[in-house]
Amino acid sequence: MPRAIRRAAAHDPAPALRALDAIHLAAAIDLSPIDAFVSYDERQGAAVRLAGLRTVRSDGYLLAQGGVHFARSLVETGLIDEYRLVVHPVILGGGERLFAAPLTIEPVSSTAFSSGAVAHVFAAHP
Repeated sequence: MPRAIRRAAAHDPAPALRALDAIHLAAAIDLSPIDAFVSYDERQGAAVRLAGLRTVRSDGYLLAQGGVHFARSLVETGLIDEYRLVVHPVILGGGERLFAAPLTIEPVSSTAFSSGAVAHVFAAHP
């Protein structure tokens, strides 16, 4: 993480922000102009608006894409109610498990594509 963003996060005018929220805000300000900042936290949203950025909240689906470590960090929050996983028929010879701990999930649907990929939808149960 660039030193300038760490410094900006440490000097955030909204002291009620948690450290990671302050870092996200500092990064968004550094990346400006941006279309909008997505936040589900009222404190963070207020600080973002105070900084002059537009915030949006979604009452629908939020698509998060990334690698195994990013996916695991989302799973650990316990906030995911549905998993949509696309499995591609590629042999890599190994890899990391997506779910580090057992989850209680229920299959909802599967869709096979002509490429061989299969999209699976699972409902998560806390």
